[in-house]
Amino acid sequence: MTEAEQLAAALRQDFAGLTPWSDRAMTRPTAVRVLDVVLSLRRADDRPVSERLDAFERRFPAVEQLPQLRALLQSYKSQATFARDVLDLPEPSVVSVLRGLLDWLIRAIDGPGAEVERLRMWAQRARPQDYLKVPVQGLGLAGFQHLRVLYGANTARPDVTTGRYVALVIGRPVADVQGLRLLEEAAQLAQVKLADIDPVAWSAGLESRRAAGA
Repeated sequence: MTEAEQLAAALRQDFAGLTPWSDRAMTRPTAVRVLDVVLSLRRADDRPVSERLDAFERRFPAVEQLPQLRALLQSYKSQATFARDVLDLPEPSVVSVLRGLLDWLIRAIDGPGAEVERLRMWAQRARPQDYLKVPVQGLGLAGFQHLRVLYGANTARPDVTTGRYVALVIGRPVADVQGLRLLEEAAQLAQVKLADIDPVAWSAGLESRRAAGA
């Protein structure tokens, strides 16, 4: 049995019965999902990211696709002004990530068809290690994986508990990228949607396996 097959069997046993997870983040306009990713990278204060996204959607209901968001950003004289006026942030560092990510994504999915479908296809075809090909400083593996999740890939974000779960099942420690690759392959084999496994469920699965001496 391969490591992916071991992990698939564990996922079926521990998580196959979970209620499908529903999160508005995965159904927001495509442009707003990019904002979700970059705002989640650096929390300026205790205000939830979802509140900022809701406020953006109320103020800019016509900004739904990536080129529209890029045009809005370019309409401001400076990134600092955009950060303050649009995102209600005191400093503009996140806007540099947003600008770079928009430019890269628009090029990466260029082609015919609806934008949301092209983004879904990109997210599903990409692999965790592909984050190294994205020339956007500050995005990292966590941001890249968050983006893939929001656009419909059956994958997960790097997390200490998730990594420990994978290591316990296969019997050896794994680096983040390798663990995520194994999870994607195992989820496909097990027909388990990784997005349905929230942090509480991952922790419960890990503790259950530890208790059983898995």
